[in-house]
Amino acid sequence: MATKKGEGDTVETVKLNKFANTFKSGSFTVAKDVTGNMANETDQFEIAVTLTSAKPIGTTVTLAGTEVAPSSWTKTEGKEEWTYTATLNYSEAGGAKTFSNIPTGVVATVAENTSTEKMNGYTYVSTKIGSENFTSLSIADDTNAAIVVTNDNSTSVETGITMDSVPYILLLAVACVGLVLFFVKKRSAREY
Repeated sequence: MATKKGEGDTVETVKLNKFANTFKSGSFTVAKDVTGNMANETDQFEIAVTLTSAKPIGTTVTLAGTEVAPSSWTKTEGKEEWTYTATLNYSEAGGAKTFSNIPTGVVATVAENTSTEKMNGYTYVSTKIGSENFTSLSIADDTNAAIVVTNDNSTSVETGITMDSVPYILLLAVACVGLVLFFVKKRSAREY
């Protein structure tokens, strides 16, 4: 609003511009998948989801069911950057955690703790959005991405039986030699 003096010292109020206050946000999910013959759906994994913003966050975001207030974000020293990291424990294959009400422009990264004691004998395979490898996600209006972290626990199970053909060829050779000896001995017994 601005004031403008009119004729005869009357004050007239003139509206200059309209102010549109909009909030645009997006969401994403992080799911865990395990593969392999020794995979167990109840094994636990630790995954850190970090959100980084170039400006202060003024709204509450919801991270896997937990509301995060604006005061929970940490300003990086010497930078105009605010971050929040949520460390989640996944205890079921396909167990998805949803992150919602995230302002546009925030960048999300996902990193699994791949230390030996946290991997439970698994090998990290990939972090993907669909068929694409995931590095980071910039939240846009109405983003609804699904990020899947996959680990594998495959082990070669020894059965004690060698499956190559050498033992079978040797058995066949011994049987043939035995058969030849049997017939030679039988023939020599008839001649006497």
